[in-house]
Amino acid sequence: MSNEGLLQTESGNAVVVALDHGIAKGNIEGFERPRETLKDTLQGGPDGIIARAPFVERYYDLLSETDTDVILAPDVLTYSTLPAQDDGDDMWTGAFSPEFVREFDPAGVKVVFNFGRKDTDLHRESIEYVVKLYEELRQTDISLVVETVMWGDNVPDGYGNDKKNLGNAVRIGWELGADILKVPYTGDKAAFAEIVDRTPVPCMMLGGPATTPEATLQDVEDGMEAGARGVMIGRSIWQTSDPAEMVRAMKRIVHEKQSAAEAGFSLP
Repeated sequence: MSNEGLLQTESGNAVVVALDHGIAKGNIEGFERPRETLKDTLQGGPDGIIARAPFVERYYDLLSETDTDVILAPDVLTYSTLPAQDDGDDMWTGAFSPEFVREFDPAGVKVVFNFGRKDTDLHRESIEYVVKLYEELRQTDISLVVETVMWGDNVPDGYGNDKKNLGNAVRIGWELGADILKVPYTGDKAAFAEIVDRTPVPCMMLGGPATTPEATLQDVEDGMEAGARGVMIGRSIWQTSDPAEMVRAMKRIVHEKQSAAEAGFSLP
């Protein structure tokens, strides 16, 4: 059984904008005024956004005017008890119950599964939460998206982008119930293609700290050629000078198979 409602587009792919940074990052650059950021993003016509339930309720008036799918993020990952700080302490929690999440009837639910934690109890709790979401969503049309990342203190430098290690993480993600995986791009098209080829559920590329729009679009092109089914990217979209145009450029690559050069993104 597989719930891939999020990918029921004409191309079978999707451009999703991540807007779930506020709890961990606070008023991060480009997201200081959430309503304006959301409005600018929606003007580009993304297939979906990722946000938490209170955000969706707060700005429902904007979302209700579009066909953009909502993917709820029901968990919280922070690294300090101080707001928007990083003390190196992984304080992940499954914040919202699966039952509550279902009330919103979202297109998908996205949960982080972070490998490399020192706290084995927290690792176990993360497993249990992913499985609870799987059990609650498996008889619905709601896609369970698992974000397999290696941000824990036990992860050696370079370990997280190694194709073998990332491939193992992805394997665990779908074996726990993921319908769709949100996966870091390795930076190597052949290596990423091998990971995607071995994975029986769709893989979508996650983003990271913004570099340049051109570099981001090239990564998207490479990832799509390697078999990705789209992107789930935040900062590399709404930290640009024109989030709507960045969304449109990604859609040209993801849906129309244009190259990064053809899709284009011109800074004013």
